[in-house]
Amino acid sequence: MARVPYARIDQAPEKIRDFFTKLETNSRVLNVQKMVANSPGSVREFTRFGNALLMKTKLSSYFRELAIIRISFLVGSRYEWAQHVPIALKAGVTKEQLEEINHWQNSSIFSEEDQVILKFTDEVVLEHQPSEATFTLAAKFLDPESLVELTLSIGYWSMVGKFLRTFQVEIEESLLKDIGHLLPSSQPA
Repeated sequence: MARVPYARIDQAPEKIRDFFTKLETNSRVLNVQKMVANSPGSVREFTRFGNALLMKTKLSSYFRELAIIRISFLVGSRYEWAQHVPIALKAGVTKEQLEEINHWQNSSIFSEEDQVILKFTDEVVLEHQPSEATFTLAAKFLDPESLVELTLSIGYWSMVGKFLRTFQVEIEESLLKDIGHLLPSSQPA
């Protein structure tokens, strides 16, 4: 159960109600957004920035989703994992890669580029920046725009995962029905 109640959108300021009404015409309102809506001044920018990273970047969606799935393990966020598994699968991440993501260093199913993305992600999350060697490897196949977008994505979804864990945001029931069988048996960590 969530640590604080989800915001009541019907009781939010008019600007926030309008924002969620527009959002619902294109997609569904997620529990994470309802939780962030407890801060009316943040929810629109939070959602817009996440959507920009999902839909308006040059970075390959495959690399972005590989990084996000890895982040979900590093920060221990089952919600983030659940939300991104369908997106990752559409972007080309395989079920086998999902199963091996926590042991990517010892797996042969990740390409050299995949391994660089995962190492870059691990280092940014755990060490707060990539090593010079890892950055140089990434810069061999990612241009400056994609490097910036990868780093912004790692920062954003690391924050989201920590937010989700802090408030114990619950996975939507409809999503659990669709992808529950793909959730790891143990907590991502």
